[in-house]
Amino acid sequence: MSAVQVKNALIKAMTEIKTAILDGGSMRLYQNDYTPTAATTLADLTEADFTGYAAVTLTTWSGVYLTAAGYAAVNSPLASFRPVAPFTVGNQIYGIFIRDVAGALVLAQRFDDPVSMVDGNGLLDLIYRYSWGNVGG
Repeated sequence: MSAVQVKNALIKAMTEIKTAILDGGSMRLYQNDYTPTAATTLADLTEADFTGYAAVTLTTWSGVYLTAAGYAAVNSPLASFRPVAPFTVGNQIYGIFIRDVAGALVLAQRFDDPVSMVDGNGLLDLIYRYSWGNVGG
């Protein structure tokens, strides 16, 4: 298979994943000190519950593109997480997880450093890049 055929196959596959799995899913935050693995399940993640927390629906991801390294990729829409007043519950946020429309876990990723949402001054704006495959070269 030529590099062009591989590129076209990656773009087609990512387009199908975007439409069938990612569009309409949700981004969520987890608060337990946990490092996700390939075997991670929803039961391993303790969803955030700081005052004002709500999962963010990821209505439409970006168009598919190839990264400089040759991976097919899409970007999530902006997901904003903000506590609201009156603030009563705080969390340390260790990472994100994304669920598809049916509620299944798509991915989980730990942040390099936890994010403090322990008072009403927290703010977390995220755009997630989902990518896979490699054209090579």
